Amino acid sequence: VSGLPITLSNGLGITSASFELHYDPALLNLQNVSLAAGLPAGATVSLNTSTPGVAIVSFNSPTALPAGAVRLLNLHAHVPATAPYFAKQVLNLSNTL
Repeated sequence: VSGLPITLSNGLGITSASFELHYDPALLNLQNVSLAAGLPAGATVSLNTSTPGVAIVSFNSPTALPAGAVRLLNLHAHVPATAPYFAKQVLNLSNTL
């Protein structure tokens, strides 16, 4: 499976979730997001990158998720060719709901 996996430590009863991912667009280019395998039929995920350096991810499911760890989605990204060699930055999750 490709992409940066996003996993919930406990999915019990969750039907929706959202978060912001703050990143440096000079070091990372977020391309898209995909649902992880095994999620309920009809589940959807969206990615909004209209503000540079902020990705808003939203997940919705018509059926509640099961208890326990649940792989929710995969963020697909690449490092731009213009990124400085050895450059790094922390990916910061915020506004998790």
